[in-house]
Amino acid sequence: MKLLSKFLIVVVLTCLLAGPAFARDEVLISEQIDHGGFGGPSFKVTSLNGKTGVLTGGYGGWYINHTFMIGGGGYGLANEVKAPVTDTDGDLYYNLGYGGLMFEYVNNSHKLIHFTINTLIGAGGIGYREGNWRPDPEYASDLFFVFEPTINLELNVASCFRVGLGVSYRYIDGIQLVGTTDEELSGIAANLNFKFGAF
Repeated sequence: MKLLSKFLIVVVLTCLLAGPAFARDEVLISEQIDHGGFGGPSFKVTSLNGKTGVLTGGYGGWYINHTFMIGGGGYGLANEVKAPVTDTDGDLYYNLGYGGLMFEYVNNSHKLIHFTINTLIGAGGIGYREGNWRPDPEYASDLFFVFEPTINLELNVASCFRVGLGVSYRYIDGIQLVGTTDEELSGIAANLNFKFGAF
């Protein structure tokens, strides 16, 4: 019994003496982390196979220390863009959408006007549809990889609302759809973003 008591005393003293040492451990981030989040609609105007396409969607996520965001986003083709193939009923149109994981760096977030850099990494789908928005049965749809870096100039309109204008480059790879190539759907886009949240 005395041996057990001595053992317990040694354990307790060891913990009490070691406790302050744990508080002095070096860590990568030692200061308090500020958290927030935002999201909102986004619009892109781009060229798809030489024709003007309008992509609508949005992005948002977890905002860390007024500097870094990690989240997700997605976009879909909103207007009629003629495809380079036809069927027995006439013209066909692109049916296009993509989305994925997003990262964003915000430079000097507290300034009235500042810049952001973000990138989307993900996947998408493409197919052909008829004028009534039904997929065309003669052509199977296809999946692709997408990588889209963007740079934006952003304006702090209010404490919970921001507007950004920017330029992105959409890199697409893996399309094997008849009549369409990766290069025809890759390209530069003009971006308009609206953000709502806690910055």
